[in-house]
Amino acid sequence: MKKILFIFHDSYNTGATISLYRIVEKLSYTHKYNIHVLFTSNSGNIAKLLKDKNVELHFLEKNSKKTIVKKILKRVLFFVQFLFLLLKIKPKLVYANTILNFGEVVVAGMMNIATIVHVHEGRIFLSKNKVFLKISDIFTSEYVVVSNYAKESLKYFVRKNANMNVIYNGIEIQEKNKKTSKESFINISVIGTIDRNKSQMLAIKACEELRKIGIDNVHLHFFGKTSDKSYENELHAYIEKSSSQNNITFHGEVFESKKIYDLTDIVLVTSIDETFSLVALEAFVNYIPVVASNVGGIPEVVEDSNSGLLFQSGDYIELSKKIEMLVLDDALRMQITKNAYERAKKYFSIDVAVDKVSSILDGYIK
Repeated sequence: MKKILFIFHDSYNTGATISLYRIVEKLSYTHKYNIHVLFTSNSGNIAKLLKDKNVELHFLEKNSKKTIVKKILKRVLFFVQFLFLLLKIKPKLVYANTILNFGEVVVAGMMNIATIVHVHEGRIFLSKNKVFLKISDIFTSEYVVVSNYAKESLKYFVRKNANMNVIYNGIEIQEKNKKTSKESFINISVIGTIDRNKSQMLAIKACEELRKIGIDNVHLHFFGKTSDKSYENELHAYIEKSSSQNNITFHGEVFESKKIYDLTDIVLVTSIDETFSLVALEAFVNYIPVVASNVGGIPEVVEDSNSGLLFQSGDYIELSKKIEMLVLDDALRMQITKNAYERAKKYFSIDVAVDKVSSILDGYIK
């Protein structure tokens, strides 16, 4: 069997990492490939989940939190070690999970190893990294993108004849009982990294609007690690001055998704830019209604007024009204969750995604 090296940029429960984990896990069951996996950071939980799979794991720490000089030395050491890893395992193909692995793509490409980059990033993030992206594009054999929006965004930064394949993120579809709330409080969750792009402030302000009209039995939950400490501080400072401080909980990163969705009655996706929204998809299969911003690739996942409700990005007043609709209209909530579950089954099965990825891999490792 020909060897494939999959590169994870981290091991956290983030959308990009979870998506590749699911693909690698499924591919390992086929026994078609000799799979090697490299984690460039050992922080997080995903690496542990792969330890008992039919894959060989490698760990090379890429980043350092120390001085600038030590960061540079750490990065140089990483690429030397990465070069030796490639020479040792001799992969036929390197599969990078994000454009953040541009350096690894360049090194592999210079060694005449085929490279695939799985793009989860939207136009804003791509623009910030356009110089590195243009360099790595020279050495990229093919792209997998998670939505048509991601494809259109990527076109601005890569060569015109770049080969791009749209493969939606997939999820395991299992028959589940429809969720019924047993709590007196309505638990609303925002799931994802604490940063400005996820725009958690909108959720806080929307819940304040709900209280103004008498819907005060709302508890807001934030799940996810912090990537922007200054933004988190802004959130806490705002909450301390508001009337909502007793009804907001920051849980940090929670590895067991079941705990999140068992608690949750409504999921909010408040992002400024989002190429897909795996969170919305996970809510679908757990029969939890979604209210999401109408940006990026989200409308490819959430059909407004059918499988969820969309609001104008940045408009917390409209967001509060959409939440109000779900809170007050049981029939609407039940119909949306039913439609969402059926949509997930039809379009977003992990098996469909894996079959498409496998077909691309086979083209390189015959």
